[in-house]
Amino acid sequence: MGQNLVEKLALFDCNCMIGKWNTMQPGSFHSTEGLLDEMNYCGIKEALVFHSLAKYYSPSVGNHTLIEQIRGHTRLHGCWVLLPPETGEMPNPRSLVEEMLRNGVKAARLFPTHHRLILHKAFLGELLSELEEHRIPLLIDLGNVHWSDRYTDWKWIAETCSDYPELPIVLLHEGLAVNRVLYPCMKRSQNLHMEIHYYFLHRGIERICKEIEPSQLLFGTGMPIYAPGTPIMSLVYN
Repeated sequence: MGQNLVEKLALFDCNCMIGKWNTMQPGSFHSTEGLLDEMNYCGIKEALVFHSLAKYYSPSVGNHTLIEQIRGHTRLHGCWVLLPPETGEMPNPRSLVEEMLRNGVKAARLFPTHHRLILHKAFLGELLSELEEHRIPLLIDLGNVHWSDRYTDWKWIAETCSDYPELPIVLLHEGLAVNRVLYPCMKRSQNLHMEIHYYFLHRGIERICKEIEPSQLLFGTGMPIYAPGTPIMSLVYN
């Protein structure tokens, strides 16, 4: 029954990676073909993908490597990892977004903890404004571990949702200990979303759907670093 339901859902995974990383485990995939094989096995129809080089080496190199590796794969959609322009690692925000759109890239991603970014509009405001103008979803991975919210600047999240109301913001890797701040933020900001692969709270998905808004939850797996079975089970059996 579960497999039939998964197929009917036509799942879109908003949180996938291709490329190698330094703690790969036996059996982990890293190629485009490996991701597609896993998607086929799990019944996932399409996926939003970034490249590991964009996180662990250079966002610019990783973003362009991604375009080459997913070209021709209509089930895979590119997501670029961004940085503010002042260091010269990325073009100015307008040119950057124009380049993204020319390459069919319609989502962006930040790794504030890993890339040592300060979450404040003094540093990111021009970039956020340009993304908002084109309604490009911004996925934010703060690298939380052990279900802790100690890395998340919730004041910045709330202020950014309010300052850029047409900018869809997607929190990744948020777990059990976030509800007392997550729920108020979600209720006040319909542009705030959360991806579910790390959200293991008992009946947590069900409660958000009933008391807040189902569209503010997005399906994602975190593949290949995380196994897809847990978020699929959480979605199907909630």
